[in-house]
Amino acid sequence: SRAVTGEVMAATFAEWRRVGSTCRGAMVLALSDLLSGAGWGLIDAHGEPKLALGVLSQVLAPVQVLITDEGTNGLDIHLLNETSAPVEARLELTAWRDGLTPVISVVRDVMLPPRSQQRHTGFELIGSFFDLGYAYRFGPPSHDVVRARLVDASGVSLSEAFHLPLGLALPRQQLDLTAEAKELGEGIFELALTARRFAQRVVIRDPQFRAEMNGLNIAPGETRHVRMHPRAGTPAHARLDAVISALNGLQDVRIT
Repeated sequence: SRAVTGEVMAATFAEWRRVGSTCRGAMVLALSDLLSGAGWGLIDAHGEPKLALGVLSQVLAPVQVLITDEGTNGLDIHLLNETSAPVEARLELTAWRDGLTPVISVVRDVMLPPRSQQRHTGFELIGSFFDLGYAYRFGPPSHDVVRARLVDASGVSLSEAFHLPLGLALPRQQLDLTAEAKELGEGIFELALTARRFAQRVVIRDPQFRAEMNGLNIAPGETRHVRMHPRAGTPAHARLDAVISALNGLQDVRIT
């Protein structure tokens, strides 16, 4: 239920930011809650970021890729560069079956001029008809996860967006989610998170450390790095005791 608000906000802001949108700006009603309990804020009354903040932040970057579902017209991929410098990148479009087996993998080099937008259709990128959004329902679905990603020349991911054509309620499966911790100094740790199968909205909880980002999606076989910062009052030599979970995972992972 905590992920729902983030998903709704992310989808709404993605629609407002897409190429062709007439929206010229939007505001979040409240950054922080004033009292304990259910509230409109993205940060709770104790200063803890809510899951909605992590999910929403993933569609608000200056260099951004977004996916919108256009029904029988397929999926549109929107590329945004709101910076004052051009961006040369590689656009990757991938679809997986059972969150594991790639069925489509397309790569295209793109140039994003300063303060520009581009829209690419899935049909255009693939070069032929492929029901990425599963709108036509021709037989059983061939895939359940779609990702568009922008990668720079050095291989660093600039932005990524996921689309789940069968809906957000993925079946719980064995993801083989693993985590490794590395101490960076000054009480900061870094977690390397890897999953054999697509991991949906990964959340990291620790009594003494706060995750820099929660609500990540992890593509199959890839690694995401998340820093863990000590909360106020955490002893200097405190160690991690983190529990990591994914919405579609059967088991949590604990790392100490």
